[in-house]
Amino acid sequence: ITERNSAGTQEVAASSEELTAASEEVASTAQKLSAIAIDLSEMSSRFKV
Repeated sequence: ITERNSAGTQEVAASSEELTAASEEVASTAQKLSAIAIDLSEMSSRFKV
């Protein structure tokens, strides 16, 4: 039982690390997208309709 619990704990830890890495990547991508949106907004504001 102890071995199974240990293995399960290790799996949870590995999954948590993967989730953390994925979350950091999503946050980084969101920041880049936000910067692109700001640039696009500034560029499009130069045009008059």
